[in-house]
Amino acid sequence: MPKAVEPSPWSCPAFLDTRSWALSRGRRPEVGRPAKYPEEFRREAVALYRGSDRSRAEVAKSLGIGHGSLAAWVKAAARDEAPGALDPDERAELERLREENKDLRMDREILRKAAAYVARKTNR
Repeated sequence: MPKAVEPSPWSCPAFLDTRSWALSRGRRPEVGRPAKYPEEFRREAVALYRGSDRSRAEVAKSLGIGHGSLAAWVKAAARDEAPGALDPDERAELERLREENKDLRMDREILRKAAAYVARKTNR
């Protein structure tokens, strides 16, 4: 007697392209993962590094984090504290505008190619 086949835990989603699915609903796809460390912890880690004479790797090891993470946090803190730095609202607005600009450039390129295609078809 043949064995019964167990149902697979995997399913086939209706949309395999998450970006197309999300954009068709007017949303950006949620990519990535949430921050592993809270913002307060990051600020305190940067302050600890800046206030000590130990290397970044030593401070990171003592906190149980990767030295690359601490390096990125120190760099971000320096950027945020620089004269003329954007406040969080301005930074968010700039990021939104950059994304919109990127989308508009892509739309323009598609329309340019479509116009060239139509022009070729009508000239035949």
